[in-house]
Amino acid sequence: MNGDYAIPDDDLIEQTVIEIMRRHKIVETQRELGKKVKKIITEKNPKYRVSEGRIKKIAALIPEIGIRVDMRKSKRKILRCPCCKGELKKTEIPNLFGETSSFKKCERCDFEIIKEDKIPRKYLFIIR
Repeated sequence: MNGDYAIPDDDLIEQTVIEIMRRHKIVETQRELGKKVKKIITEKNPKYRVSEGRIKKIAALIPEIGIRVDMRKSKRKILRCPCCKGELKKTEIPNLFGETSSFKKCERCDFEIIKEDKIPRKYLFIIR
């Protein structure tokens, strides 16, 4: 551990996210959730540092928390889950017309994507 900062463990971040979500019900952005978590954990230890990406990744794995992802078009393709960095598994299902529709679903956090030419623009966190 560096003398200038400390890294909080996943359990502390998870409990902090749950506490925030129970109080606010909805958090509009990843940045807003990050600010709220950082404020609480630095009250416990002023040296704690955590990235918004790590907070999002931990929040995605909490069963009580839902994440809605607003997507935008892009030339890039999503290779891993944007919420938790898990593997996206291609799934095919028959539609009402007897044709096959496919989508990708994360095996860890249930993120789903239908069109591969879209990437996340904004995350909305909600309590389930």
